[in-house]
Amino acid sequence: MVNIKTENLTITEVNEQLEKGWRQGQIDQGRKADIKSELKQFVTSPMNMKVVKGVVESIQVEGNLPTWAVNIKRAQASTFTADTTGKNVVVEGNLNRKTNSVRPEQANQESG
Repeated sequence: MVNIKTENLTITEVNEQLEKGWRQGQIDQGRKADIKSELKQFVTSPMNMKVVKGVVESIQVEGNLPTWAVNIKRAQASTFTADTTGKNVVVEGNLNRKTNSVRPEQANQESG
């Protein structure tokens, strides 16, 4: 089990095209935004992750978290995946959500 707790949370509000795209690391455009303390407590609450062979198998969060906060926790957990098995392999093109298939006839289709 891996325990994760968010500290020193900062929020950046961006209402423009990102020059480097959103996958390019730290966002240096936009403005810092405040987050209400009652919302911040949900986002910064601890989470336990069960990791098997580098893949996050499950997460455990506080029972009082609203659905939106659980979804944020799930997104946070997905960034820690270090798939050493090939179980969650990303095929060429999938990084831009063009395809999730290795079949040429299905290339560049939305993967949903």
